[in-house]
Amino acid sequence: MEVNSQVICSMKKDNMKWRLFDCDEKEISILPTKANFPSAMNRRYRNKRGKDVEDLSCVWFLVGKSDKGKEWIQVGRNLNLTSMLSRDIKEDIKEVCSGTGRYRKLNEEYKELIFREIDIKDYINNDEEAKKILGKEPTDINLKRAYWVNCASYIEGKLAYENNAKLYHSSALDGCYYAYFKSKKK
Repeated sequence: MEVNSQVICSMKKDNMKWRLFDCDEKEISILPTKANFPSAMNRRYRNKRGKDVEDLSCVWFLVGKSDKGKEWIQVGRNLNLTSMLSRDIKEDIKEVCSGTGRYRKLNEEYKELIFREIDIKDYINNDEEAKKILGKEPTDINLKRAYWVNCASYIEGKLAYENNAKLYHSSALDGCYYAYFKSKKK
C-alpha cells in the first residue's frame, strides 16, 4: 500500500556537516554540533499541515538516503503534533548532529535523512484489515483519542515490519501489531 505522507523536515550532509531544511525544502541553518529544532521549522510545518485536530495521535517515519539507495530507519508515533515535533524529531536531529545516542551511526551511513508524517486517517480508511481490527471511530472525545492512539500503534507496528525499519524499537501496543504482521508472513 502506498503511504500518504508529507515531509516534516530533512537533513542533508554537505562537507561532513548537516544542513537542515523545512517542509518546503527551504534551508533553515547549518546545524552546529548541539542542534536545536528551530521554532521556525516547527511553525512552518504546523502552517503547512493546517489546522487539523492537534490532540490526536501522529505517526512519522525517517528515511535515509545513501549511495546504496533509500532505507527506512525508524517509525514512531506520538500522542500529538507537539510531542512529535518538540520531543521525538527534535531529539533525533540532535542525536544525528552530535553523533550520540542511537542515531550516532547515521552520520557515517547516510547523506540525506527525511522525516515524514503519515496521514493516519487516510491510511486507516484505505486499509481493509485495519478497519476490521480497529472498528469505527467513536463519537466520545476520550474514546476517540484512545481509538486514534490504537490506530497510530497499528500503523507504526505494521509499517515498521513491512519496511524493516532498522532502528525501530517496539513498545507495548505497536509491538503487538508488529508481532501480528510478522507471524502472518511465516
